[in-house]
Amino acid sequence: MKVLITAGGKGTRLKSLSGELPKPLMPVCGKPVLEYVIETCKSHGFCDIVLLVGYGADQIKEHFGDGSGFGVRIEYSLEEEPLGTAGCVKNAAALADDDFFLLHGDVYSELDLSLFFKFHKEKGALASIFVHGSTHPYDTDIVELNSEGRVEGVLHRPGKDERFVNLSNAGSFIFRREVMELIGEGKQNLERDLFPLLISSEKGLFGYISDDYTKDMGTPDRFAAVEKHIVVKQFVEERKGTKKAVLLDRDGTLNKEVGLVDSLDRIELLPGVAEAVKVLNGKGYLLIIVTNQPQVARGMCSIEEIEAMNARVKELAEAEGGKIIDVFYCPHHPETQHADAPYSEYRKACECRKPQAGMILEAIYRHGIDPGKSYLIGDSWRDIVAGNRAGVTTIFIGEKEGLKKRADASHYVDGVLKAALEVIE
Repeated sequence: MKVLITAGGKGTRLKSLSGELPKPLMPVCGKPVLEYVIETCKSHGFCDIVLLVGYGADQIKEHFGDGSGFGVRIEYSLEEEPLGTAGCVKNAAALADDDFFLLHGDVYSELDLSLFFKFHKEKGALASIFVHGSTHPYDTDIVELNSEGRVEGVLHRPGKDERFVNLSNAGSFIFRREVMELIGEGKQNLERDLFPLLISSEKGLFGYISDDYTKDMGTPDRFAAVEKHIVVKQFVEERKGTKKAVLLDRDGTLNKEVGLVDSLDRIELLPGVAEAVKVLNGKGYLLIIVTNQPQVARGMCSIEEIEAMNARVKELAEAEGGKIIDVFYCPHHPETQHADAPYSEYRKACECRKPQAGMILEAIYRHGIDPGKSYLIGDSWRDIVAGNRAGVTTIFIGEKEGLKKRADASHYVDGVLKAALEVIE
């Protein structure tokens, strides 16, 4: 199955960083972003690549050649003049298979292409689109799905007072060859010209939901975020850290969970926690709290109030002489339809909110931790998924049934103290 990758962009918004380089050759941690895209394809067994080139075509061909140096086979489809995001696909019709991927060469993505393709085949779709929660939902296209996952519409750059499910176009697609017949001649745009035809077609356009890390690099800030993600990821995967740590969820793990804890007077430490902190310190572990606190995004309390509550939990947990060295918290919430308060800058998807592993990875990177020697303790499936993604050993407070088949922990206990005394060596 072939993968078509758009690679004709100039990168105008990144000109201060890229100079005259074509956008797909923009170096990210010393390697062109397009090279990461090709590596992702190869890792899932999709090794037949078609690069849709225009601006800077000669430079791209010189770098990638026939693909043999990268373990893939590369062909090229040249735009003599800009044809748009759909027109360049039609221009490559002769090189496409019955089903083919369309990816963007300037989007860094860790999407599991094999699972995406499985979804596409199961739906019998004419086309499938990868959708995810956006970190900038008011500056993107929001994809509206029905209960079966079929796309019913696209909301273009919604207003800050609108309520919607935060699922945005993540820039990866699978098309049947018949889609070529729907694309007009000349310059054609995917979202403006092709999507309405796909949505109204009999077989339809379906949305594949995944939280696999994906970010376009259309602005300097997003480019910097991708570079930071790669640096942290490499640090963790290469196990450059040497210290061992226990990462602790907060509400329901250290203190009683009484709904969303939104004030200091609702903080009550669970039995045995202070002793567990002392025991774990005695075994040589760094202790770090990693906690979701969406109350900020929901307008229930301020950043300052969250930090005061974190400080209170830390103070109580250290009462018997133990030490918690740091607290990482996520104030975001991705879903706008749950927000009763006015617009908040924290109402968006992010890489830090568990089950994403962002907070854990940042803690590992910042404190020089070896994930292979470390643990995470939590009382939610989100904690366990995040810990598993970060490569630490996971301990769930509760029975296995409490994870509702969403994750598997390495150990199951009835409290932090039991984990400290009986599980963690």
